[in-house]
Amino acid sequence: MESVFESFGLSFVISNPREQDNPIVYASENFYKTTGYSPKDVINRNCRFLQGKDTSRQSVCEIRDAIREERATSTCLLNYRKNGTPFWNAFHLEPVKDIHGMTEFYIGVQVDVTEMFKSAVGEAAVTECSKDVCSRAQLLADEVKKYADKLHENARGSVAVADSVPSPLLSGLSTINHAFCLTDPSIPGNPMVYCSPGFLRMTGYSSSELIGKPIPNAAGIVTASLTAQL
Repeated sequence: MESVFESFGLSFVISNPREQDNPIVYASENFYKTTGYSPKDVINRNCRFLQGKDTSRQSVCEIRDAIREERATSTCLLNYRKNGTPFWNAFHLEPVKDIHGMTEFYIGVQVDVTEMFKSAVGEAAVTECSKDVCSRAQLLADEVKKYADKLHENARGSVAVADSVPSPLLSGLSTINHAFCLTDPSIPGNPMVYCSPGFLRMTGYSSSELIGKPIPNAAGIVTASLTAQL
């Protein structure tokens, strides 16, 4: 998977909107080189850490609107490297849809166009660059679809979920900022099929200790009551 993604030669991240706060589940080597951040700084975090005091609020709102509307968008905004150095970023957001039309991932491509801004044809050069980035991001999205299962596997390190939980339901569950679990009464023993990140942190259990099993006694009555209400 990594070798295929890296062959595009782009600085990009892949985020999972089915998880709380749309965290990054993959970042390219060029992203680390461009921003100065390490995998420890990046994975499982929202990409807003690139923003700073002079980042355009309008550009940020454009990106947020596109995510909410599940559509592609391009903009140029001021971002910051880990050492605090600002750079102009020709940014493109590309949604990756599953066979049902649901957004599985977002690809965020970053291109450092700081030097272009300094040239006499800066604006025209940035526009052409953005067109190229958009085209390549669309091709990358096709590759991301092929490795969706692997990316979900990586993302599920911070959440416990059974394969039987449908994608549309995952999207809704990821927006709930509470410690809770979901059980399936249609299966003998009413086992857990989903446990939120907060539930994992609160109980200290791992995914393998929870999914497919009854609610552990250590979880307490409150958690069981929440599950019943769901």
